[in-house]
Amino acid sequence: MRPTARAVGQRRNRTSPGGAKDRPQEDANPAVGDCHPEAAEALANASGSQRRIPALTAGAKLRGQRTRLARISHEISRRAFWVISRVALALYRRFPVFGTLRSVVGIIQQGDRYLLIDRNDGRGYSFPGGLAKLRESDENAVRREVSEETGLEVTAAELDFRYFSAADVPCNISVFKVGVTGDLRGSWEGLPQWVERAAIRTGILKSQIPIVERILNSE
Repeated sequence: MRPTARAVGQRRNRTSPGGAKDRPQEDANPAVGDCHPEAAEALANASGSQRRIPALTAGAKLRGQRTRLARISHEISRRAFWVISRVALALYRRFPVFGTLRSVVGIIQQGDRYLLIDRNDGRGYSFPGGLAKLRESDENAVRREVSEETGLEVTAAELDFRYFSAADVPCNISVFKVGVTGDLRGSWEGLPQWVERAAIRTGILKSQIPIVERILNSE
């Protein structure tokens, strides 16, 4: 039996290189495939930006949490120092079991300004310094205290004078002029601040008034 014209036409459609069934299918997404290359790149960049947004948001949240934790830690330290300082002073005024204490102070000068500590115990301002440890030399004590309270490293320490004060607790105080280097930072005891020479008397501890008077009378 000879094939019919209809069967021959169907066979041609299946085998002919130009047949519709052998042609490649059109792009499933003509909106992207037919667009200009610059537009396609813009779409790709927009998609990448959307993927980066969650990562950036997570990073911002993490930084925010760290900042809040640092603030909470600072506030806890500040209140702890307030309590410890106030209680210790009150007890030692009533019960000076160790007699006269030994303390050191560091005078740090920058031009016409002096470095003072805005104390976290609410008692005002003080020069960097504190109590010397048992068997610790005065010079080593001032180096340690300046580093603890300001973050600065003492490069030179010269004894200026000594005096006795009972304004806070009975104490022999050694005053040093010190040179420093490094980056300034605070501590749980307070925040270091540069104060103009004419203003260093304002709010200073009573026990350190002799230091201020010596500075103001020196020039």
